Amino acid sequence: MYVASLAETETTALVPYLWSIAMLGVSVIAVYAVRMRRLLLVWPIAFAFGAFSLVTLQSRIVSLGTVLYVLAAMVLTVDNLSDTPIGNSLPDIR
Repeated sequence: MYVASLAETETTALVPYLWSIAMLGVSVIAVYAVRMRRLLLVWPIAFAFGAFSLVTLQSRIVSLGTVLYVLAAMVLTVDNLSDTPIGNSLPDIR
């Protein structure tokens, strides 16, 4: 019994770290999607991460990672817009 509860505790402790690694991998895919002008892939992924982490895990690490991911998606979106004719009319904040 003690071994089983110890294994459950260790697995539960690893979940936020495994989720962070998965988020990093999906972030790389999202950056690739932005660079390939497929912005529609970025926002659903960002909101899926946010919803999943808030509903299931409620971990500070995961919530912070999700916030950083959404901010990165916003920055990449604005950066990508600056390459388009519509984006050229935006003020340059860099």
